[in-house]
Amino acid sequence: MLRFVHRWPGLLAAVFLIVLSLSGTVLSVFPVLERFSSPQAEATLSVADLADRVQTAYPQVEQVRRAPSGRITAYWFEGGVPQAAVVDPATGRGIASADPNPIERWLTGLHRSLFLNDGGRIAMAAGAAALLALSVSGAVLAARRAGGWRRWFAPPRGPLTGRLYVEIARLTVAGLLFSSASALWMTASTFDLLPDGSTSPVLQAQASGRGGMSLMTMEPLQRTPVTQLRSLSFADPDDPADVLTLKTDKGAGYIDQGTGALLAWSDLTGWQHLSETIYMLHTGRGASTLGLVLDIMALGVPVMAGTGFVLWFAGWRWRPRIRDNASARQAQTILLVGSEPRRNQYSQHLASNARGERQAAIAVGHVPLREDGTIAGPSLDDQLEQVFLNMKGTLRAAGSDFSNVAWLTIYVRGLGASDLPIIRAARDPHIYRHRPPTSALIGVAELYDAHVRVEIDAIAVAA
Repeated sequence: MLRFVHRWPGLLAAVFLIVLSLSGTVLSVFPVLERFSSPQAEATLSVADLADRVQTAYPQVEQVRRAPSGRITAYWFEGGVPQAAVVDPATGRGIASADPNPIERWLTGLHRSLFLNDGGRIAMAAGAAALLALSVSGAVLAARRAGGWRRWFAPPRGPLTGRLYVEIARLTVAGLLFSSASALWMTASTFDLLPDGSTSPVLQAQASGRGGMSLMTMEPLQRTPVTQLRSLSFADPDDPADVLTLKTDKGAGYIDQGTGALLAWSDLTGWQHLSETIYMLHTGRGASTLGLVLDIMALGVPVMAGTGFVLWFAGWRWRPRIRDNASARQAQTILLVGSEPRRNQYSQHLASNARGERQAAIAVGHVPLREDGTIAGPSLDDQLEQVFLNMKGTLRAAGSDFSNVAWLTIYVRGLGASDLPIIRAARDPHIYRHRPPTSALIGVAELYDAHVRVEIDAIAVAA
């Protein structure tokens, strides 16, 4: 079941997830470039100093924003036309255009919504949910293949394609889990499904109705470092009742333009802090290096999609095809072939016989292969337990159980007298003690693999 959950969503959503991961990886580069291309404010620079410098350079400035990368942008109107410029915090003067990068804007539209607005956002959220399901199921399958979570970093065995798939999964699964989960969180926030919306501060006092106070002397701006600034909206000098709006990474408040007094303040809620942290890590804006690492992990998606398709196609190509086969509901005889080394999985052969016969489930050649294809052990008792576990699954698939086993043949490589108690201890809990099957124990020199010590054939008849 877990393999089914992992395989088909991965195959069906492969192209979609590749677009999602590649666009996200490219987008993670832009915050890094922005961080290194933008002049950074000194740690001691206050918002009052910055605001005064920008207003001196642009008297009609209406707002100053600071991006998580440290880039500071000023906005104003000139002749009724909106203007914007990236400014140097040391001088307050513009140094570059604030127009968004057209490539970044195009990739953002693709990554967030496929250019389909809300419908596209829902589709991308479905892709993130698929990636989350694939990451969880893939981690469980990789742990099984390794022999348990404690052997997570054990060298994988098997063909090159399978080993490559597992190695990439090990290295990227943590990043993929976070990226997909954070994408779902951000989508829920976009559609107001989380209590993380912004709230306006409640005025505790009325504006003085005066104006003209220097920004340099306003105490709330003086004590706020630029490194905490989100935005500062300037008050209209022609409207004495207007106020300055200050937003930082701690909260938001209103400042009287005539007295410099803080009229209202609202701290960010825990939900808002959490959402902003998730946004920062997912987009890399404010944590560009970590964001880049996470999105580089996302490059594992196209590689795993390719290797996963190769593994699926190889399994499909080698799947047995029997002429005149019947469905399970119509078959009178069911033949289930156990663990086959080439495919490392059960293959169920359903063949038609004459009507009126009893159904027979024939379990052939069960060996100690785990579900992921690795060999259990190396001890004989571990391998015996795995073989009987495989047989149990085969019998259950045929609608039978160990009480219907009529014949049991156990082949043991290098059989010795000390092995008999081990074999009996592993066999007895599974067989039907009141009607035990006819059994044979045969010592052999070699089996199909040097690491395999036991193989069991069984014939079970179900009514």
